Amino acid sequence: MTQGPIASAPASRHRPCLSDALGRCRRLAACVVALLIAAPSAQAALSTPELLDLVRQTVAGAAERTQAQLGATVPGLKVQADVGPMDPSWRLAPCEQAEPYLPTGVRPWGPIRIGLRCTQGPVRWNVFVPAVIRVQAPVVVATAALPVGHVLQAEDLGVQEAELTGEAGATLGDPKAAVGRALAFALRPGQALRTQHLRARAWFAAGEPVTLTARGAGFAITTEGVALSPGTDGQSVRVRLDNGRVVSGQAIGPRRVEVMP
Repeated sequence: MTQGPIASAPASRHRPCLSDALGRCRRLAACVVALLIAAPSAQAALSTPELLDLVRQTVAGAAERTQAQLGATVPGLKVQADVGPMDPSWRLAPCEQAEPYLPTGVRPWGPIRIGLRCTQGPVRWNVFVPAVIRVQAPVVVATAALPVGHVLQAEDLGVQEAELTGEAGATLGDPKAAVGRALAFALRPGQALRTQHLRARAWFAAGEPVTLTARGAGFAITTEGVALSPGTDGQSVRVRLDNGRVVSGQAIGPRRVEVMP
């Protein structure tokens, strides 16, 4: 028996299936792309050198502020900032984002510690990295070892660049301001001369005549009197006037006392 040709399925039956499959593929591809766009990109953990660079930026900013604040009043001022190594005993968890900061109340001067905290990572941590801000400027220094009580002469003093962060107290920039003053502390060669190293001036002794000036808003009255106590620079002193009245004032110069209302 002769078999006739096998009838093939109409092509139109396959077109809807193919169209549906292509549509599903397009939708799936669109979803994948959308997920890739929406998903946050993974960040690599910061290395130790990168963490130290963040700290250096904060220390450099603090040094610039110190330079701006003091540079106008201290000629030749130089500010240098250094950051110490991170403690090798720290076992810090990986961190993708960290924030350095200057702790509240810390003065950017001399040895300091800069805070560093992890703000993005599996574990939030906070450490303090050592740093130092050195301040140097031309100042008056001792040219030789000078004992306590020594009355300074021009040859005892010189001007050279010195580090100011080692000791507290204001330094002097002009040797003339110290000549004739007695030392309250001994100085070593090359040591910067500071205001606390100098004894207060004794302007007059008890019993000496003094000129007393009373100042007020828009007026000044001058009279004479006798000091009842020694007149040390900036210290309170009692003075008896010609009429017998006793007043208190401040010793401000050779045989000069000022009374403020």
